[in-house]
Amino acid sequence: MARIFTEGAEAGDILFWTTVAGNSITNTTTNARIGGRCFVINNNTSGKRTLGASPSEFYIRFALQVASDTVTYKFAWFSGATELGSIRRNTSIQCLDIYTSTGTLQVSGTKPILKDTLYVIEAHIKIADAGGVIEFKIDGVTQTGFSGDTKPGAATTIDTIHFETTGTNVMYLDDMALNDTTGGADNSWCGDAHIYALTPNGNGNANQFTGSDGNSTDNYLLVDEIPSNSDTDYVQDATSGHKDLYTFTNLANIPAGASVVRVIVETRTREITAAGDAIKLGVRSAGTESFSSNIVVGVSYQAQKAEFLVDPATGVAWLQTAVDALEAGVQIP
Repeated sequence: MARIFTEGAEAGDILFWTTVAGNSITNTTTNARIGGRCFVINNNTSGKRTLGASPSEFYIRFALQVASDTVTYKFAWFSGATELGSIRRNTSIQCLDIYTSTGTLQVSGTKPILKDTLYVIEAHIKIADAGGVIEFKIDGVTQTGFSGDTKPGAATTIDTIHFETTGTNVMYLDDMALNDTTGGADNSWCGDAHIYALTPNGNGNANQFTGSDGNSTDNYLLVDEIPSNSDTDYVQDATSGHKDLYTFTNLANIPAGASVVRVIVETRTREITAAGDAIKLGVRSAGTESFSSNIVVGVSYQAQKAEFLVDPATGVAWLQTAVDALEAGVQIP
């Protein structure tokens, strides 16, 4: 599977999270990185993301900012309801501590995580009785690590990650990604990256869906909101092979020397009846199209994504000029 998820909060909602317990998680433009939006994990809140995969070894990245020195931050990994380990911010020394099980402190870091300062955290976790690993980087620099027993019970894989806060303030999360160790790419440290939102701004090569306005004219105007406005306006179809493609705004504010490593097509979709319907998401570049495999949708709006690591017109990494010229959209299988 390699890359299990990429998430930058750019869709303006909180559908990334499987469940939220405690206070709340919100989506904001405050303290976001270049892309423009981030998640706010409010005080005394736990956000859970079910992975849809069960790796025994994985790498995760997230940009983190805390708003108070009293915030206890916790990133934890679970198998079902069993907590296998965590990385926590120690409020006494403001550094990150490595824990196994629900609360066995193994080692403390030395670099402080100061309030109102943005950090890029990367972690590598391997679940094993012997030879297990929990290690992390801060802003690309390797920090403290632990080697040994990282399997406190019978579970050998994880299926859920949690982000939690306690205390009276909040933390901000942005530019998240998680890799397992399979595949020929995205199978190690995620590295730093910025996630940008490009929005529909014109008609593409295909305009076969019917809009909520009753026609197939300028459908891009019905799917360009951030966040999605659900049933206020939308496009719909049920005919196999039909597709809707759109042009998009251009990339902007790209750091010098940066490259495009993936294009993510993201939508909010639901089916009208519980029939197990599916969609495909795809891109069109210089006349060449590439669509995902079937993505099953449910009766409530959900976040659907497909990632494209190479330009289908060239078979190699995307250039910014190709991203600026691409079309993307949805197809009925």
